[in-house]
Amino acid sequence: MLIVESQRKKTVTTSTSLIVRIQHDDQAAWARLEFLYHRLVFYWCKKQKVPRNDWEDITQAVFQTVHHYIGDFIKHDGKASFRPWLRAITLTRILDFRKGLKNVPVLLSDTATDLIKQSLTCFPDDPTIDDEAEKETLIGQAMEIVKSEVAPKTWEAFYQTAIAGNDSFIVSKMLGMTAANVRKAKSNVLKRLRDEFEGLLD
Repeated sequence: MLIVESQRKKTVTTSTSLIVRIQHDDQAAWARLEFLYHRLVFYWCKKQKVPRNDWEDITQAVFQTVHHYIGDFIKHDGKASFRPWLRAITLTRILDFRKGLKNVPVLLSDTATDLIKQSLTCFPDDPTIDDEAEKETLIGQAMEIVKSEVAPKTWEAFYQTAIAGNDSFIVSKMLGMTAANVRKAKSNVLKRLRDEFEGLLD
């Protein structure tokens, strides 16, 4: 998947929040954002009945647009989130592809800009939107990122307690850990998910 080169190379190391790092053009954060959201963009393409062989091109166009406008993305009265903003961009790009504009410029038309502004307050009702399915897709991707970066036993302790719902004492026997360490592992993974993906999983 295309990762757009940035003119600025500043890396933010003082914040674990992915969205803050993205706003400062941390290239590693951009790669994580694309991994986090590419499956959701594919999901929206499928829901809009876009031919499968166009999904990747649309996704690249979406992230090119996100890269251009990310500096302007701000929360509106604490109600807006990144997901409806990205959905608005995706639907705009899908419309472009349907009009045969497969090599669309990064800059959006006035109509598309208005659509994005609408998403920052209340996205228009759309029967294709399944909020829970979208959140599940995002959380699954976020968990894949964290899983790849923590010790296997730490992840298993988190999974068995936070996801499977098992008691920490039972999990401690399964994994050869103390119950306290199981609880600590769960807490650490949850904190990492909250800190890094703040504002991105809503």
